[in-house]
Amino acid sequence: MTEYVAALALCDQAEPDLVQAHLLLKRAAEHGDDRAKYALATWYLHGNDAVEKNERLGVSMLKKLANSNVAEAVFDLAIAYDYGRQVRRNEKKAFSFYMRAALLGDRESCSQLAQFFKEGKIVDANPVVASAWERRAQEEERDISPPYRQWLQ
Repeated sequence: MTEYVAALALCDQAEPDLVQAHLLLKRAAEHGDDRAKYALATWYLHGNDAVEKNERLGVSMLKKLANSNVAEAVFDLAIAYDYGRQVRRNEKKAFSFYMRAALLGDRESCSQLAQFFKEGKIVDANPVVASAWERRAQEEERDISPPYRQWLQ
């Protein structure tokens, strides 16, 4: 069992041991597990009983995952740029990260891209392309994800 999986198991217990899970996630992240890095980033973004909320650190960690194959990390980074959370708001960067996450199979990113093409935000309005992204957003993530996507569980 990997340290990441062991950390998830600790979190799923009736009485989660978040302190031990945090240690396991840190160790897994140090060994290069991008899923663990993403888990830690979300812990810092939101805070919990094991770590104090630190959005700046959480977004910084997401930036390091920008080229990872963890669709959720790339999506969360897109959100940060779309809304200016701990970064300067930048719709072009947000669009780029939504596109990357969508190509990794993230359905929410597909919906966001449909909106960009509906509204003509950053890209020319194109109802045909918007409709294609909307249809893709309705598919199962396992069906639209490439084989190299890293799944969180």
